[in-house]
Amino acid sequence: MKEIEAPNASIIDIGFNATVRRLGLSAWSNFFLILGAFAIVVTVFVSVKLAQASNADYSSKERRDVEKALMVASNQIRLSFFDAKMVAGKVEAILTANGGETSHLIENEIESFIARNQSILAVGLAPDLVLTQSFPNRDSKAIGTRYWEVPEQMSSVALAYRQARPVVVGPVNLVQGGEGYILRYPVFLENLSSKFRKFWGIISVVIDADRMILDQATDLDLGGLIFSLSNQREQAENATEDANDLIGENNPALISFPMLGVDWFLSAIPREGWTATSPWTPLILAVSFTISILLAVASTTLHRISRDRESAHRLLLESVSCLNEGFIAFDKDGKLVTVNRRFRDYYPLLSEMMTEGASFEVMMRAAVSRGQFPEAIGREEEWLNERVCRFNNPSGPFVEWTNEGRWLKVTEARTTNGFRVGIVTDVSMEKQAVDAAVAADLEKTRFISNVSHELRTPLTVILGHASFLVNQDRIPIVQKLNGLVSSSTEISDEVTETLDSYKGFVRSQGAKIDTSAAHMLKLVEDLLDWTTCERGTTQVNINEIRIDELLDEVGEELRPMIIKKNLYFKYTGCRPMVVLADNVRLKQVFYNLISNAIKFTEKGGIDMRVVDDGEILSIHIQDTGCGIPTEYLGRIFDRFQQVDDSLARKNGGFGLGLSIAKHLIELHGGQLTVKSEFGSGSCFSVQIPHVEGKSMLKKSA
Repeated sequence: MKEIEAPNASIIDIGFNATVRRLGLSAWSNFFLILGAFAIVVTVFVSVKLAQASNADYSSKERRDVEKALMVASNQIRLSFFDAKMVAGKVEAILTANGGETSHLIENEIESFIARNQSILAVGLAPDLVLTQSFPNRDSKAIGTRYWEVPEQMSSVALAYRQARPVVVGPVNLVQGGEGYILRYPVFLENLSSKFRKFWGIISVVIDADRMILDQATDLDLGGLIFSLSNQREQAENATEDANDLIGENNPALISFPMLGVDWFLSAIPREGWTATSPWTPLILAVSFTISILLAVASTTLHRISRDRESAHRLLLESVSCLNEGFIAFDKDGKLVTVNRRFRDYYPLLSEMMTEGASFEVMMRAAVSRGQFPEAIGREEEWLNERVCRFNNPSGPFVEWTNEGRWLKVTEARTTNGFRVGIVTDVSMEKQAVDAAVAADLEKTRFISNVSHELRTPLTVILGHASFLVNQDRIPIVQKLNGLVSSSTEISDEVTETLDSYKGFVRSQGAKIDTSAAHMLKLVEDLLDWTTCERGTTQVNINEIRIDELLDEVGEELRPMIIKKNLYFKYTGCRPMVVLADNVRLKQVFYNLISNAIKFTEKGGIDMRVVDDGEILSIHIQDTGCGIPTEYLGRIFDRFQQVDDSLARKNGGFGLGLSIAKHLIELHGGQLTVKSEFGSGSCFSVQIPHVEGKSMLKKSA
């Protein structure tokens, strides 16, 4: 792994795969743009091909549908002309039967035929090629037409006569308007005088071209097509191409079929022209456009995210390289991912091994073998196992001592993805400062302890001499003086009174000395107790004691102080109970708590009660004193702490009593707690565990 240096740090991202690390974040972010552009091109190409395929498929289907319609139309055309031929044949039969004379039977047959076929425009009878009858009667304007005088009609009549069979001509312009087809049916009558039949004339059936196809019921939409029927292929094709000129199309669909001995050609195109694009093509193009937009947005978004990630990664690397602490990171398999220069400086014997992929355990084993950690000397395997276990299960910061005399604070953590990171801080100066502070504190404690011991001896002597002054009448020399004064008759009453006043003065001064010396001795004893607490050398001598007798004794000893301040003392005693405790130390605790309650209570009194719930023995000392403000409750058990300086000056003391009491109760395995409301008094509670009247306390030191 390359060393992280700003700004030329290698791009290594925890969690990125090897390919990303090889390419680098910049190449990877550009890859998103290239991939997006390629995807858009592919999408457009595929959509164009799909659109072309859809258009071709739709055009093919449309042509097949038109060809299917042509088949239906051709059948309809053949059926129409077949019906026309059948009617003409019936008319011929009637004429033959009547010797060429018309009758109402012919009229009935023709009118019935016209009624059944809406595409029949007219049926005309032309004996000797002169139109004499036309059905229906609305076409009477054509009566009298001589076919030989109308060349465009005479050609088809002549063709039918020559071929002696029906022929169809068209499309032709009709007298009725529009285009149509005419069936020319030649009628020949039997000639009894000759073996040849006699030509009677022509039956003409005029059929509308459009109705012939469209008036028949069918499941195909034939009205949407333009048809052209002709017995000549080019004419049929040209007719639809002429129509296509109006809509810009050509290439009609075309079929051929035989009818009345002639091949006919039927062509058709859609009225709106051939569909150039499939109905699905716009949807395909819309989907393609949408996908292209989404791909463009996705690629640019990924590019931006990658760029942002690259910037964030560069910032992280530069920040890590600028840290004044050592930084190292391992993947979930414990392989080295990244490390900064400061970390290398802290562990110079491992610097050459700090390469990408190096195992943490291998690195630590090498460090132990090279003497990087003096604490591991002599217990290498044990130390190594402990260090690897701590690395795999980080639980908080710890301190390491290196061979260069450095004290390093190591903080390791596991990320949510299973990676492990470590931050190393040089705390050598702090360690030295702490050691110096501890040494100074210890020296101070020793000094106070020595001073206290030195002060206690003269204070004891002062107390002894002060007691002589208070109790001077018990001194032999004073008793002798009193005897001489009382037995002498020469000493005046004035001298006697003056001597008594002097002794009273000495007694009062001795009492003051005794009180002050006792107070000073109490302060010295508190200091001695505190020094033993600080050094952890306080001893408790556990014995079976009667807790009820101890509380009674403390209450009686302090009762004069209570009476002196005109306070009440209410004690709810407990049943006789033996506990395992240090009688002197436990008495010291309750003496301190009750005397404190007396000192800080000006009116009211003290209530001491004992609560036994079977597992915990609780002694509550409630006073009606000044109380403790809430902000002081958290530190009243600290050494040298008092609530108010004015109260401290008034009542004296170092503020060590509660701290010592709490320490002594904890040595007994119990708890000392307080509840207080400023201005309403305080309640100190001592909880001692016990079972069946016997304390579960153990001797502590």
